Amino acid sequence: MNPILQWYQEHSHTIKLILDIAVDRFPYLKPLKWILGSLDNCEGSEKEKKIADMACMLEQYKKITNDLLIELENLKDLQKLKSWKESRHAIRQNPGIQKHLELVLPQLCSSMSQYMGKNFNHRKDIIMSKKRRVNQSLNNLERSGRIDANTAESLGRKNENREVEMPDLQNLYHDPVFCCFLIDASGSMHVCQKAVIESQPIMLNMLRDSAKCKHGALFVAQYLFNNTFAPLHSFMRLGNIPEQDGVILLNESRYSPDGSTALYKTIYSLLQDISVIMDQCEELGLSPQFTLALITDGEDTEGGVKTATIQNFIGQLRNKKILRSSVVIGLVNQQLDMAKLKHIQQELAFDQAISCSKDSPREIRRAFVLASQSVTNHYKG
Repeated sequence: MNPILQWYQEHSHTIKLILDIAVDRFPYLKPLKWILGSLDNCEGSEKEKKIADMACMLEQYKKITNDLLIELENLKDLQKLKSWKESRHAIRQNPGIQKHLELVLPQLCSSMSQYMGKNFNHRKDIIMSKKRRVNQSLNNLERSGRIDANTAESLGRKNENREVEMPDLQNLYHDPVFCCFLIDASGSMHVCQKAVIESQPIMLNMLRDSAKCKHGALFVAQYLFNNTFAPLHSFMRLGNIPEQDGVILLNESRYSPDGSTALYKTIYSLLQDISVIMDQCEELGLSPQFTLALITDGEDTEGGVKTATIQNFIGQLRNKKILRSSVVIGLVNQQLDMAKLKHIQQELAFDQAISCSKDSPREIRRAFVLASQSVTNHYKG
């Protein structure tokens, strides 16, 4: 095995801990996190090749930080701590290590800045990386303090290996807004099939007039759900011209309602997707905001998810001003009255619950208009 790869694998936890502290002091070292993070998404010969490409940088990193690294790994109190937040707090309370950091960090910054200046293509490689595992992002977000340990645990930090496709966030001059639209595709929605297909483009076209869209910073993800969670497409930048941006429009083959209503499982999976996008944005120094709009004609029928997990994460996103709006739009009928709609809102900890009639195509169009307005009302232009 490549010696520098072996060193990285043996000490990767402490290497990343030092880098996290360095980025707090010198934010322009963030690209180094992207570079090292890319190693976690590859294996075997691909990993060896990337290590070979980064050998010079890692050798310099080792030369500058190795004494500090050994000192940290010999600190018994630090080894007992489980979370990155606790580890960083313990380091701040240790005068000897703090003094060592004051010597090392400026050297590390100078050396790594030179490396990144000569090898900026690595940044593009990370930005263009297609997918990232949910558990990797949850670990990163806990480490940076964006979410707490209980939330990371309940969303699958240890065992959720599902990969989420990441959007292309190149050439952004404004912080991005990510719009999540969840559309019920259970069997009871079959009578609404035509109205839903006709209404969806109205929703998207309204978004094209928003300031964020005009600035190229509006991203849309659409999810269909019945007894399974089925993304129509992952987050894509919404363009000014319909059907030229890759945002998918519904038709009879794409929207054929059937099955039951796994509402809570769908929201749970969506929140995992959001965690990956949050992680990506944090690496790029972006401040994302999200909007959630759910259109449904019934309550959850599948269970399998603790709603407290959903409520906790939604609450944290709202408190940190990451979640800008959340609305459940109920197509009321004999099975879904206003009381049940309010119950869904409470179970999901959403901001609003709005009712439309399921019996009228015009009301279904209004539901999609309201979903769009949950975004445009905040980003007018």
